[in-house]
Amino acid sequence: MIPPAGLRVGALILAAGDSSRMGRSKALLPLEGRTFLEVLLDRFVRVGAAPILVVLGGAAPDILCTVKLSLTRVVINSDPSRGQLSSIHCGLDALAPREVDALFLAPVDTPRVRPETLRKMIEALPGHSLVVPVHRERRGHPALFAADCFPALRQAPPDQGARAVVHATSDRLELPCDDPGVLEDFNTPEDLRSL
Repeated sequence: MIPPAGLRVGALILAAGDSSRMGRSKALLPLEGRTFLEVLLDRFVRVGAAPILVVLGGAAPDILCTVKLSLTRVVINSDPSRGQLSSIHCGLDALAPREVDALFLAPVDTPRVRPETLRKMIEALPGHSLVVPVHRERRGHPALFAADCFPALRQAPPDQGARAVVHATSDRLELPCDDPGVLEDFNTPEDLRSL
């Protein structure tokens, strides 16, 4: 699928966290006979997202040995302890000026978002600076940020990150979707039992 009207939509997969509560890299957790990262990559490839950037941290050697990332641009966050916003900054820094019109920000532990949801978000973006999927009246992931939000992402408070930009963006669209995958968040081994 090519995004509508030539809209250049990329994806930034955030996989640099240390996954301390999980006890191992979330990117390498198993799902559908693959890893979380492989499943999420496939979702973005299927909707025509390009480029797809993957931000890795301390687990980069293991991930690079396990997951084929030839269709992506790998970005290393040398200090992921600074939080998720530092990974977003690393990803934005890896983009050429005006390379994309919009960018999905996707934590690696949200692999079951449906491609149809991503497509609907892309289609809904024109006229908005931000599209956030909403399931059962709860905001989920990934969010789709138009390029005009990138400066705000760079200036967001470190303790609030992208959430501050979502709250401050008055022309955001909260897009209802019948996709429980947008709300999934796997932080502990117990969370994996729902798989």
